[in-house]
Amino acid sequence: MGFRCIVKSCDNKQGRPGNTMMFHRIPTKNADRMKKWLLALDIDLNTPKEIIKGHYVCSVHFTEDDYFQKMELATRTMKRVLKDTAIPSISHTGQSAADEMCAAMKILQHKLELFNKARQSSAFTLEHIKNQAQRVERQTKDEFLKLHQFLYEEEERRLSGLKEEEERRVAAVKNRDDDNRRRISALTDMIRTMEQTMNAEDLTLLQNFKATIQGTLCTLQDPECMSGSLLDESKYLGNLKYKVWESMQAVAPYSPIILDPNTAHPCLTLSDDLTSLQYSTPNQGLPSNPERFHISAEVLGSTGFNSASHSWEVEVGDNEDWILGLASERVKRDQEVPARPENGFWTICLRDGQYRAMASPPMALKVEDKLQSVLVQLNWDRGEVIFSKPSCQEIIYAFKQVFTEKLLPYFYTQSKHPLRILSKPVLVSSFKIEKL
Repeated sequence: MGFRCIVKSCDNKQGRPGNTMMFHRIPTKNADRMKKWLLALDIDLNTPKEIIKGHYVCSVHFTEDDYFQKMELATRTMKRVLKDTAIPSISHTGQSAADEMCAAMKILQHKLELFNKARQSSAFTLEHIKNQAQRVERQTKDEFLKLHQFLYEEEERRLSGLKEEEERRVAAVKNRDDDNRRRISALTDMIRTMEQTMNAEDLTLLQNFKATIQGTLCTLQDPECMSGSLLDESKYLGNLKYKVWESMQAVAPYSPIILDPNTAHPCLTLSDDLTSLQYSTPNQGLPSNPERFHISAEVLGSTGFNSASHSWEVEVGDNEDWILGLASERVKRDQEVPARPENGFWTICLRDGQYRAMASPPMALKVEDKLQSVLVQLNWDRGEVIFSKPSCQEIIYAFKQVFTEKLLPYFYTQSKHPLRILSKPVLVSSFKIEKL
């Protein structure tokens, strides 16, 4: 059956599964020590010794200082032994439980605080999503309004051209018809005159008129065939949608990189078309989502690359505090770390008037003229990140690395002068659309 701990507030029992605590018999051979135990355990001192020696106290009511380690010679193992001076404590279990309860309460209170903050964050995020949706809807309508206006003007321009050609063609046909009408009138008069001359039977007049007729017949030409007088329908209808789309590139340029506003630090302001960034007053209305950079003014592109070749040109202009390049999708967003390869960055920068490649260690770059734009080229399969001057293709710096994960375009600035991703022309082949 086993025995229970004699302490009233304790329900520990010997022999329970998983119970590794020790049980100690109340000492009865040493009267002074027994008295101390009885007083500590709040047991009547007049209790017969025969009753007392049948009761035990579990190890919960002793401290670690109440024990010492002793070598068992038979097993050559250390055994935990209660010191002769040890005195149990009834309050030890109660105090331990209270301490544990207090600690558990603190943990629960901390978790409660975390969940309350999570709910507050959720409410803030919901409001931000609504604002995002409204802003995107408004901008989408504005952009489509511009497209509608462009299409309306393009339609008017093409219909106007069609009308002009129609009028020109009609005028040409009418002019020819008027010329033919005049010729018909002249021929009719000539035939009538010939008939009158023949009826007059005047030989002299017939001879003179004969010479006139022969000259007229030699110079009189048949009506011309009206080639090319019809409208050129293929000019207006052939590849119409494509031609309109081609014209549309002036108002709808293609950007090879689109910034991801959900990663942008609150101090960065992005353009409406998400192709430029600049440093500004912190935006307090942004949620603290995991994707966002929280420490420094950084932002990533919205599309990652894990194969093939990609390139984009960034106009830096008068900006004198920037970092450009690529970053691994795993880069830390809540810590400020150097933008170097060991941290998942492959970048160059302009800081304190000096161009540097952010290698390990950073390397000063010799650039003769101030850069106005930088061409970033990634060949993921070959493990290359190349920075060059777009005007002359002169390489500024090149990283060589074996890539194993997705990379995203990376931008940093603390300047009010914007960094701008430049648009690229689009070529159409007979098989596919190619982006230069």
